[in-house]
Amino acid sequence: MQFTVVVGDEQPDILERLGAALEWGDEIELLPSQVRDVVISAPHGFGGNLGSGHLKIGPANEEEVDIGGRLMLEDPSGRRVASLPIQWLTRVAGTKGVTLRGNDLLGVLEVQLKVIPAERRFALNLTATWSRPLLPGAVLPILRFQRFALPPYLLSVSLGDLTTKPVPVPDRLWVADDVVQFAVNLNEIQSRLGESFPMPRRWTQRDVKESQRVIDLLNGKRVAMEGSHINLESPNPDVIREAFRESPGSLRASNGDLLTTRIAGHDLELGRYSVYVPRAELVEGDTEDGVTKFKVVPSSGTSIEMELDSIHEISIES
Repeated sequence: MQFTVVVGDEQPDILERLGAALEWGDEIELLPSQVRDVVISAPHGFGGNLGSGHLKIGPANEEEVDIGGRLMLEDPSGRRVASLPIQWLTRVAGTKGVTLRGNDLLGVLEVQLKVIPAERRFALNLTATWSRPLLPGAVLPILRFQRFALPPYLLSVSLGDLTTKPVPVPDRLWVADDVVQFAVNLNEIQSRLGESFPMPRRWTQRDVKESQRVIDLLNGKRVAMEGSHINLESPNPDVIREAFRESPGSLRASNGDLLTTRIAGHDLELGRYSVYVPRAELVEGDTEDGVTKFKVVPSSGTSIEMELDSIHEISIES
């Protein structure tokens, strides 16, 4: 069969697509306005000059394969910095070469390898598609791999016992360090609290900071909290006055409430907590119905802090 392809303004890449269909087994559809002078050479009654026509070429038969491999990133000296297991799933042969397709074990990173055996050349394409919800612990290996997917690191891929030469990393694959750290924090928080939810599609810097603050609390550290003072009420004001007679004093208090926080749209219960002021000043207020009100104000250079614990009563240290 012979035919002429008309290249117009609407599809200027039509010849490149036609070449890919023939050489790599891809699919292409040509409309009657794009095809003319169609001539089919065949036994009498089956061939002839058809003029224009609607042609559909391909795709070539796709063969299923099941071959293990790895994506590997290395620095310019050849030292490996990250790797990720993949599985090759399909193979398509054209007149010029073979196209292999596969993905990582979660189906996030899609890999395409085009091999030209006669020329000992290959082309590697890698894309990331986050199409379904995944837990932070599941996505961490992928994010850690993407963390190094930028120059000057180089990418290679293995197919069974064969490994390609290192090539530059594809564009738009890299993720920032804080994305990886956010996933690490969420994985740790979910493990410690026994509550799981998918890695969010979107989050803010406030979510990232709050995740680190929760990690610090779970590790027994004190963290700063909002607020300029702490309110106290007591029917025995002399006890509080005596505790703060020698300034500066300090305050540690808990009312038994549970601390909750919100990260990327998910409410998390952390447990009981207490507040702590390392140096404070006491401001006395009004007395009503035998109860005196006080304000504990942090001294200059200090702030109100909180920590997780199981204290149920107020204690004052001087």
